[in-house]
Amino acid sequence: MKKIIAFSLATLVSALSIGAAAEAQSMLGSRQADEHVAVAFLPPLSDRPSDGDVAYDYRDPTPAMVAEAQGEISSDAGLRATLISHNVELNNVVAIGVAGNGDRIVYVK
Repeated sequence: MKKIIAFSLATLVSALSIGAAAEAQSMLGSRQADEHVAVAFLPPLSDRPSDGDVAYDYRDPTPAMVAEAQGEISSDAGLRATLISHNVELNNVVAIGVAGNGDRIVYVK
C-alpha cells in the first residue's frame, strides 16, 4: 500500500512540474523556431515580481547587447532565415542567449 501511495505521489509531482514548465513557456510567448533555436517574446518591462521569468539583462538589454544580437543575425544566414520563416521582425531582436544544451534563445521585444 505504501508503494502505491508513493508511486501516485511521484506521478502527481512529475505531472505538476511538466505543466508548470509548459505554462512558463506560454507566459513568455516562447516557441521552438527549429531544433536549435527558440524564440522568446518578452513581456513589457515592469517592476512586477512575476516578470522574473526572464533575466533582467534580457528584459532591459544594453545597446551593446542589441548591437551584438543584430550583428549575429546579419552574419548568420541560417539564423536569419529561421527567424524570417517564423515571422520574427529582425529589428525587434534584442538579445541572443545560449541554453544549457547549446541551443540559441532569441529574445524579441
